Amino acid sequence: MAEREIIIGGRYRHVEGTEYTVSRFALDATGWEKTGQLREVVIYVQEVAQEVAGHYPAGTVYTREVKDFLGQTEHEGTLVNTFELIQAPEPQQTNPTPPQQ
Repeated sequence: MAEREIIIGGRYRHVEGTEYTVSRFALDATGWEKTGQLREVVIYVQEVAQEVAGHYPAGTVYTREVKDFLGQTEHEGTLVNTFELIQAPEPQQTNPTPPQQ
């Protein structure tokens, strides 16, 4: 199986159906003083409003450890990816530099 990666700007669907866009990566320093360890997390944004233990509007920002984002979970008796890439970001358009006069 090929190793999966997280793509900044990519749209992902959670196993339960909600869609998110990955914004960036960050380092979580929680517990740094005791462990000297930083945890790499992915920051992602909810696309549409969702009712889960309250109301979370579109635009809600979440973090999750990278290993958990790329992890698998059991869903309806089958082991599946917790998040699945559904749309890669559009390639960036670059404007050529105008010639020097």
